[in-house]
Amino acid sequence: MTGTSTTSGPSDTNAATGTSTTNSAPGASGTGGPAGVAGASGASDTSAVGGSGVVVLRPVTAGDLDLFEGEFATQDGTGVFQWFGFTPAHRLRARHEQDGLLSPDGGVLTVTVAGAVAGRVEWFASAWGRPDTSTCWTLAIGLFPAARGRGTGTLAQRLLARYLFAHTRAERLQAWTDQANLAEQRALHRAGFTREGVLRSAQWRGGRWHDQVLYSLLRTDLPPGD
Repeated sequence: MTGTSTTSGPSDTNAATGTSTTNSAPGASGTGGPAGVAGASGASDTSAVGGSGVVVLRPVTAGDLDLFEGEFATQDGTGVFQWFGFTPAHRLRARHEQDGLLSPDGGVLTVTVAGAVAGRVEWFASAWGRPDTSTCWTLAIGLFPAARGRGTGTLAQRLLARYLFAHTRAERLQAWTDQANLAEQRALHRAGFTREGVLRSAQWRGGRWHDQVLYSLLRTDLPPGD
């Protein structure tokens, strides 16, 4: 979830709504995966209509990577809750060349609004016990500054949840964000996630430890027929 914060996922970004990112825990891999929220429109699990236009999730292209590097290179781009210092970009590019950032253990999708790239969402496996039996997906989001505060983060995370429930066997999706990141907490709530509690001093950022708020979405939380 953007505008929020999170621990690092596949691309070291977090998701919160419209700003930074959120993290989730247990993820599933291959056969099992996280859950998602119902989309705001139609039957598609990768597009929905929002106030700023049609929000779409699609595979990442090489051109998208250039935009990500430019937009997320500084704290102004990531947002205060998502800034963990400078990180090398070659690792993400190497992964993209290898598998297009889509693998059984997680992935990254580009978020577009009315056809323009607005950021990215990602998911990775986490476990609350033995990985073979107790995994779930952790979700994260990072939106460009210009795309924040318009409801795009809520829709993008909702779409990702729906996508994962449709194409993996995950029972649980989770995400977390900084306790001070109220925008992302609102976005997760609107996306259908339930607040579970506070992870005390869970994230090191900006020279000190920060409390994180954990949210989850179960497959059974989805409305009938979604």
